[in-house]
Amino acid sequence: MTNTLKIIFNFFIAIIYSFLIAETFLISLPKFLDSKLLLILTLTILIILRLKKIKFFNIKTSNFLLLISILLAGFNLFLMLLERQYGFQYLELTFSLSYSRLFYLVLVTSALAAYGQSFNLNKRNIKIALFILPLYLTLLSFFIHLRNNQLFRLLIEDDHLIEYSQFFLFLLSSLICFFLRKFWWSKERFLGILFLFLAIGCFFVAGEEISWGQRLLNIETPEQLAERNTQDELTIHNIDVLFGMVYRVYMIIGLLGSTAWMFFKLLKKQFSTKISRILSNLIPDWYLSPYFAVAFFYNYERFYLNPRAGETLWEEPMEFLLILGITVFLLIKYLRVYPKGKLFKSFF
Repeated sequence: MTNTLKIIFNFFIAIIYSFLIAETFLISLPKFLDSKLLLILTLTILIILRLKKIKFFNIKTSNFLLLISILLAGFNLFLMLLERQYGFQYLELTFSLSYSRLFYLVLVTSALAAYGQSFNLNKRNIKIALFILPLYLTLLSFFIHLRNNQLFRLLIEDDHLIEYSQFFLFLLSSLICFFLRKFWWSKERFLGILFLFLAIGCFFVAGEEISWGQRLLNIETPEQLAERNTQDELTIHNIDVLFGMVYRVYMIIGLLGSTAWMFFKLLKKQFSTKISRILSNLIPDWYLSPYFAVAFFYNYERFYLNPRAGETLWEEPMEFLLILGITVFLLIKYLRVYPKGKLFKSFF
């Protein structure tokens, strides 16, 4: 029975790939073979197989699919950048390629890789997943931007998905920092004090992110503040003299967060045990570097390579990736010191 299922499964995947590749190269297919339907069908079958614990891939096949998925995602992102640069239908008219259909091929390949990797979960695989996640989030952002610009703008507007996601991530980060302060206070006072300030800082930034509930509570901005605030809000970071500085701070955080692990690895033996312990709790590991690198390159390009004033469409996605990286970093530190603990249990 297992061999029969395996043959059927492999045949099904071959058919799905044939249809998706055909659509990528603009070969017409019946409407019922639409990429979205093929993706949903594939996901449904993979979920059922995983719940039934039916395994069709060995680890080598899973790793191969993961590699193909990463390469396809990178190529797909490159094609989307070309489409954004040269305009609507540039790829179709020039290369007879559809970036949107290739996107579904990436999703199917990623789903197959995730299905296979789920049977071999370990620290290494989790680190790799965290490392490549920004690529897929960036790809998804560009896909929405190109396919439905109105939806993209809605998602990044104030009081919508991206902003509230950042708000809750900062709140979670503040809570985690408070727990880390509690753990380190008697063991390493410097770290305890530092995480206390980080807890306060994350809470403050969370409030700034939603303008301290100004729009929810219909609070008017005081006239004196409105004159100085670039967005006419109850926020400190948008005051004219601070606005540009905030994103330069993002750039510095991005540079340090994406490169410090290399210098720490090279110079670790030169530090005392105490200094090493402190730095190891402050420096993100290599697999989190993409979250920070995006913040550095985006702001470096914005302020130095191609200087421009005001906000841009990609400011919020950049901030989201950076904040997500910070939150994941803090969560990992929490899990290392409270491996069996629960957030609220440790709080009380």
